[in-house]
Formats: sequence, C-alpha cells, structure tokens
Amino acid sequence: MIDRSLFFAFLLISISSFAQKGTSELINLPEYPSYKIIVSEFIKQYDEPKLSYPQELNFAKKPDGWHAIIVENGRENKVIKDELFWVRMSDTYLKITFNKKNENISQNIEIPDKLNKWSFLYFTQISPYWGYTGWDKDVIDDYGSKNNLSDSTLNALARAYASYAANLLNNNSGYSNPEVRFKNPANQQSLTFDQLQKYRTYEHLAIDTYQKLLKLNPTFENFVADIFNVYSNEVINCFLTLRYYKNDEEAHKELKPGLYDPFFISMAQNYLTSCDSNAILLTNGDGDTFPLIYVQETKGFRRDVLVVNISLLGSPKYISHLFDKIGKAESLPVCMNKDIYRKGLKEIVYIIKKDSVSSYSDLRMLLTNMASKDKSVKFKSGNQYFDYFPTSRVFLDVNKESIIKKHLVSPADYDSIVAQIKWNLGKDKEYLTINELVILDMLACSDFNRPIYFAITVEDDHYIGLQKFFQTEGLAYKVIPVKANAMEGFTGRINTTSQYDMLMKKFTFENINDKSFKYSTAHSKLVTNYRLQYAQLAEALIQKKVNDYALKVLDYCIGLFPSNQSPYNYFSIKLAEGYYKLGESAKANTIVKEMSDNYIDEINHLAMLQQTNSQEYKVAFYILAELSRLTNETYPQGRFGKSMQKRIGEVRRKNKVKID
Repeated sequence: MIDRSLFFAFLLISISSFAQKGTSELINLPEYPSYKIIVSEFIKQYDEPKLSYPQELNFAKKPDGWHAIIVENGRENKVIKDELFWVRMSDTYLKITFNKKNENISQNIEIPDKLNKWSFLYFTQISPYWGYTGWDKDVIDDYGSKNNLSDSTLNALARAYASYAANLLNNNSGYSNPEVRFKNPANQQSLTFDQLQKYRTYEHLAIDTYQKLLKLNPTFENFVADIFNVYSNEVINCFLTLRYYKNDEEAHKELKPGLYDPFFISMAQNYLTSCDSNAILLTNGDGDTFPLIYVQETKGFRRDVLVVNISLLGSPKYISHLFDKIGKAESLPVCMNKDIYRKGLKEIVYIIKKDSVSSYSDLRMLLTNMASKDKSVKFKSGNQYFDYFPTSRVFLDVNKESIIKKHLVSPADYDSIVAQIKWNLGKDKEYLTINELVILDMLACSDFNRPIYFAITVEDDHYIGLQKFFQTEGLAYKVIPVKANAMEGFTGRINTTSQYDMLMKKFTFENINDKSFKYSTAHSKLVTNYRLQYAQLAEALIQKKVNDYALKVLDYCIGLFPSNQSPYNYFSIKLAEGYYKLGESAKANTIVKEMSDNYIDEINHLAMLQQTNSQEYKVAFYILAELSRLTNETYPQGRFGKSMQKRIGEVRRKNKVKID
C-alpha cells in the first residue's frame, strides 16, 4: 500500500508548471539539464564522497551552470567545496576534483535517497537558479527589469522577491546572505524604519508580481495552489511576518479584502471549527496556515484558536510573538525559560541512546535538565557539554481527574484514560530541532489543560511519534491520553458521535458545488483530504454496525465532491470499499470504473510523453492492480470484476508492464 505522504510527493512532483507555450516574444526559463540528470551523471563518473553530519553533498543551479558542492549545515551553511560541473554556455560537463570511479557503470542509475531530495527536484525545476546563497538575488538581477516574461518565469521571479525579503530578516531558508541580512538582536520585536521599508519593497514586489501573473493568466498554478490563492497567501505572509517582526499596527496595513476563494475560506473555517475552545492548532504549510489567519483577522472567526505554524517555530521572533496574547487566543504555554526560545539558544538537541537507558524517561525531567546549567545533566564530548535526551522513549504522567474536569475526552472514554502516555519520538531519530522541542515543551507544560491539535495536513515526521494518542476531529488530530489503534490505512482513533456531528452538521461548504467554479490541483488535494475523513468516519460507523449512518456519510461525501469537479484518485478506494461493505455495489463500481478510466488515461498520456520510467507511471499501474484485486478478490463483482481485470490486463500487456 502506498502511504499518504508518498502519494502526495508523487502528486506534487508530477504537477506541470501550467506555463504559456514558449514563443519568441516571451522570456522563458533557461534550459538546464534536470536535477536528476545532473545527479545521475555525477554518480556515473564519480564516487559519492563519504561525509558525516553536518556535511553533505548538494548540487546548485547557478547562472553559469550546475555546481557540485559540499556544505556544512549549521546556523550559516558553510561551503566546503564548490565546483562547476555542467557549463551552461557550452552544454558540456567538466572534469572536477571529486574521486573518479574506476569504471563506468550501467545507464540505469539509482539515485541514493539522501540525494533524491524533493526540494531540489522541484525548486530547481521551477526556478532559473536555486540551491545556494544568493540564488534569489541572481534571479532578480537577471529577470527583474525585463518585460514579456512567461508565466513560469513570472512565478519564479515572484518567488525570488519573496525569498529575498524573507532572507533579509532571517536565515530560515539556509540561503540568506549574511552581508545583507539585517543585524537585529534575536529578541528584538521591531525593525528600524529603513529595514521596514526595505523589507516591504521586496515583499510588495513579490505580491505585485503574483498579481501581475494573476491578471495575465488566472488559471496558472504552482505547487502551492492556483495563482489567486498563491497571491492571497503572499499577502497574509507579509501580514504575519510584520506582526512578529514589527507590530500589529504595521501588520494590519497589509491586510486586503477579497482574498481567497470561497473553497479556501470554507476550508479555513472548517479547520478552526475542528478545534475545541482555546485550542492550539499546529499547522505546517501555506495552505493550512495563511487562510486560517485571514478568516480570524478579517471575519473575527474563532480567534480563540492559536494557530501555530511548525515550520516557523525555528524563528526566535516567531516563537516570541506566540508568548503574547493574539486576538482572543491565549499565549503559547512553555515551561522552560522563554528567553531560551527568544534568543535562539537551543538549535538542536541530540538524542544519544545510552546503553543503560532502556526504559521510558520522564519528558518533564528531560526538559528540566535541558534548562539547567548543571553540567552533570549534560553530555560531555571532549571539553564541551551538550544538551541531550538519553533516549527517544518518553512519557508524561496524566492527571485523570483534571482530564475529566476539563472535558478533554468524552464520558464514554473516561475509563480508557491512561495513567501515563508513553511514546517513541522516532526509532531512528538522532536529534530534535528547536521546532520539535517547542512542541514537546508545550505538550508537557499544558498538562492536557488546553486542547492541542495537529492539522491533518502536517507531515508525519512532525507528529514526533504521538499518532497512537491522536483522535480525529474534523480536519485535525487531537492529542488525548487515550490509547487506541487506528483503523488500517488511517491515522487517529474516531469518536463517531462527535465526528459525525462535525462533518455532517458543523462544516460549511460555501459555493462548493458551483459548476462555474474551476477546481485547481490544490482544490483537488483538499478534496482528497475531505474524502478521506468521510471515508474514515463511514468505516468506523460500519465497524459499529451503524450502517444507515455510514451510508448517509458516503452519499453526502459523493454529493459534496462529485468526480466531474475533482476526479477520483487512489484514496477514493476507501469510498468504494465502504460502499462494497454496505452492499451498495453499483455505487462502488461507479467509483472504481471512473478511477480506472482516469489512471488508464494517465498511463497513455505518460507513454506518449515517453515517461514510462517515471514514478507516476509505476504508481498508476500499481493502482490499477489494486482495483483489479478489489473487484475480483476482496469484493468479487462477477462480470464487472472480470471486465475490469481484462481491461487492466490489456493495458499491462500493451505497455509490457509486470506488477507483482
């Protein structure tokens, strides 16, 4: 089975740039070999250097060509080695001083996982240059004063402006130029007048460039969303940044009416509706953060919920502003001295698994040791002392009486409340980032007196092993001291009563079935999230033998998100399975038939483009095999199943594909 994060990685990489067709009048992105080609050519000719953390091999796409570089990651990424590998002017490869392979290897190159980086695969595809300090300024210098830029080039320029503005403030990207970055104390919640003006100049150039692209091509999409919602995100990004770098007064000057389409507005409200009063909602990306802040600030909707972006927790200024009351939301609770976060004193905490520590350690005690200056609780290496966790296995004591008093769990679960929550931060985890440390501190300090949620769109790695204490509520996972095994293929247990009430009664879907509304790829990804929640609820109801309610859930979901607006994908199998279990074979077969049509069309399209070695091509065949098994083995459908099997077999034979 393909997991959700892997599927979305394939989905994102496969999104086309939706650019205008190149013409002689338009300035397009320069032609470079892809990242994959460059890495494959390097591996073919040279041994991968043996490096230990924090050093790593990277490839940078610069104005003169592709460079092979070795960097030392840290507060300031230090370049150890930088050599031009592929020359843009001559379209040739140079001999470089890396260790040459003794003999050539076959053409079928397998790129090592540590070099198969999604960020490089994607960003070097959509930007003229990327992967080194100053890439954004190089893009601005080369394209900022030119007219007639293609859609893709305008998008790249807007991104470069936004990157340059952000890199003036901090080095969260790893590519900020220290020579131009503002020299402000970490705990200073303000910018000088000149700094504010310079930041606004570049941020507004980003916003204006996105707006220009929106006017030229309203159907343009990048990997985040369609251009209108990308433009909206950039406006709110500016608002949020100024809120924690300057003040609310300056930040509110950036707010504009009419941002986001009704689908995103409803989605934002549904995220916030998923949370109990005075909750903390941990989010991860643009789409699950900025629209939520927009509806809170402009519509006054659920301002009691503190929205915390995990990615931004690496910024001391962002963390600092969370220690203040924001709107009606209470501040972020932490137990360690807040100056530790304000001054950025804890960048990484190593997990050093000592042989003597085989049991679970008290998380609160570990945090106390971290905040202490006592060297006896530190890890000594040479003459240096480091903060560390002696294990990745931790626990928190639970006050059952307080949990019941705070109504954190439903009365039906009172007897299931555990005395301790025990979990593994990550079996192979070697260190904690400051982002993760803040979450652990918040969890320990809140002592379950305040509801804490993760948005369902947060990447699994950011859950820090807490999944077995998740309860799915709407579009979020609530952390509760009740351990339960989630259903196969899903994350988090379900309280069917509250989830039914949430999905069927409380959620709003303004204009969602407006036939004139064009779904973008981003909208379809959000639909996938919705469909998964409805499918999971239906499955839980079926397990409880409440089949009439399960059928209502599935029918409601199909009506809300018809396939003619958002085609069925791999995760729609769960909807079909629900219908099969309920004896509604005709409805299930309709979903399976449409899915098979979609993936056969995709296979034919990829074959036409000669992309039969692509991951998308392999995934499509895998899904067809799953559909065949579903209708012939798991839920045999007689003639329909045989016809599916025959059709899929013909596609496999035509393309000479074997599926295990």
